[in-house]
Amino acid sequence: MSRYFALFLAALTLLSATACSTIGDALADKGSGQARVYNASFDQVWNAVPDVLRELGLKEEGFHKGSGYVVARKKVVGQEVADNLAVFVDKADSANRTRVEVVAKSTLMLDPLSRKWETRVLDKLSEKFPR
Repeated sequence: MSRYFALFLAALTLLSATACSTIGDALADKGSGQARVYNASFDQVWNAVPDVLRELGLKEEGFHKGSGYVVARKKVVGQEVADNLAVFVDKADSANRTRVEVVAKSTLMLDPLSRKWETRVLDKLSEKFPR
């Protein structure tokens, strides 16, 4: 029985290691993440996003204000495993309302924790801005 268990673990490890997600994958999946609207201007929210990412231990990897996105990564020390995030900041239905969408992807195919980044980023923004 232990031989089958070892074989199962080896197969699971191989599957997990072969799935590669990049920051580009997170950017490409705009529209598939979690989103919230905040009662704050675009600039207020835009300026808060880097602080939120830093507070959560994520490293900002790039941004483009004109396109309204920030990309970030959380890398596991000593491994090639990382969670990749894209944060999309868009004007909502009025000048003082801003929509934020977060898409999180993991380099591990079976990583249930990567989706939690979406909620964590949005919750941290909710502490700064009313909804």
